[in-house]
Amino acid sequence: MPRSAEPVLRPAGSRPRPTIRGQFVLGLAAAAGQAGVQPQTLFRQVGLSAEALSEEEVFVDLEAYLGLWETVMRAVRDPGFPLSYARGIQFESFGLVGFAALTSRDGIEAAQRMARYQRFSSDSGRLSVEERGPTIRLRWDRPGGLTLGMRVANEAVLAEAMMLVRSSAGTEIAAAAVHFRHAAPPELSAHRKFFGVVPRFDERENALDVPRTVMSRPMPLAHAALSRHLTDQAERRLLSSEDRGIVERVEQAALAELPSGTPSMPAIARSLRMSERQLRRELDSAGVGFRSMVEDLRRKRAAVLLGEEAASVVDTAFVLGFSEVSAFSRAFKRWFGVAPAEYRQRARQTR
Repeated sequence: MPRSAEPVLRPAGSRPRPTIRGQFVLGLAAAAGQAGVQPQTLFRQVGLSAEALSEEEVFVDLEAYLGLWETVMRAVRDPGFPLSYARGIQFESFGLVGFAALTSRDGIEAAQRMARYQRFSSDSGRLSVEERGPTIRLRWDRPGGLTLGMRVANEAVLAEAMMLVRSSAGTEIAAAAVHFRHAAPPELSAHRKFFGVVPRFDERENALDVPRTVMSRPMPLAHAALSRHLTDQAERRLLSSEDRGIVERVEQAALAELPSGTPSMPAIARSLRMSERQLRRELDSAGVGFRSMVEDLRRKRAAVLLGEEAASVVDTAFVLGFSEVSAFSRAFKRWFGVAPAEYRQRARQTR
């Protein structure tokens, strides 16, 4: 059974573990579907439906997201697939941030906004914009080993950036240069065709170099007043995302840990970068018990998975951290008074 990953339902601010917005899983699934991979296979792998992934505040653990990329790449066996995926990316794919970029003065300002508010899409890496004389460098830094999933996901990020540059420029321009930290795939014809140049591999960083003359062009939808309104919204969201209470922070950390088993207080404390004693004290001050919180999270998520998303009983037990389906079934009957299979069947009949 593939490893499932619990979603992270929270604002895109500071998170215990790196995550990526669920809507990018939808984009990956759509591209995979065109390449012959059943999207439902990927949805089951992360334990979420397409409907759930489309929600604004649903995020998926980075490790699970990279696992999806590995699944797809092993199925399609096409080194150019990350580039095909990126062709479906538009500014609108990034929500508020994308619209703030669309209404920017020029391509450089648009890129700077995408970099500043990038955490709204993912906190797994950092996008930066560097002005280097005749070129603008869009650099992507994401820590972690260069696994298959990491390699192709990083290629997809720079390919996304290339698509956005072309969208803002209004033409099929070529990159000045493309750099990747990992080794070259066996076939580069798709990369050469997509970027307009042959990327350089085994480099010190992941980066896309674009001519300054291209990035300096006015954005097609530049609008000063609307741009100010959108950036004001983004700035307020940036500030509010940093200010979450201890209860919400613990809940979200526990949700992320559930697929690995029952969350423990020491593990959650470590993920929140505090001592176990401090965590216990803050929860006591909030009037919340750690065990009861985890129990309530499991109960609520079980109802969603079986009732709204029609997940299997086995997958639901796994996602919620139960080592045995029988243990999950006993807990579910205690929560809802019926067996999980019966609950799932009733939900299907009422939909």
